[in-house]
Amino acid sequence: MEWEWEWSYLIFSAIMLLPAFILFFSKKKTTKCSYKLPPGPPGLPIFGNMFQLGNEPYKKMACLKQQYGPVLWFKVGPSINIMVVQTVQVAAELFKNHDISFADRPIIDVDSAHNYYQGSLTLNRYGSLWRFQRRICTVEMFGHKKIIETVPVRRKCVDNM
Repeated sequence: MEWEWEWSYLIFSAIMLLPAFILFFSKKKTTKCSYKLPPGPPGLPIFGNMFQLGNEPYKKMACLKQQYGPVLWFKVGPSINIMVVQTVQVAAELFKNHDISFADRPIIDVDSAHNYYQGSLTLNRYGSLWRFQRRICTVEMFGHKKIIETVPVRRKCVDNM
C-alpha cells in the first residue's frame, strides 16, 4: 500500500512539472531567435561548446573556420558567449565600422552592488562619462609634458629594481 502511495506522488509531480518544462524550453527558443548571431557549431543544452573545443582549441577553431566562416559564435557554459574573429579583414571591419557596438563591457554584479564602477575609467560603461574620463587621462596624465616631468621618478624606480 505504501509503495503505491509513493508512485502516485511521483506520477502527480511529473504531470505537474511537465508543462513547466515545456513552457521554459519553448520560451528559451523564441528569445534565442530574436537577434541574428554569427554561425557556429551546435552545443549541448547546459554546457554549450565547452567540450567540443578539446585541449587545443586553436586547432579546432581553424577547422571550424573552413566550415562556418571567419566569424564563429560559441556558447561556453550556461551564460558565457564568445565571438571569435579569425581574419584580419573581418577584425579591421569590426573595429573600424562597428566599434561602438562592441565598445561596452558588462559590469560584474559585485561591482554594481558596491558602485565600484561609477568612478573608474577601467570599469565604467561606454558613454559620455567614460569618454570624458578618457580625455582627461589622455591630456593630463599621458601628455608629452607630464611624461617629461616624470622622467626622474621613473629613472629612480628603474635604478631601485
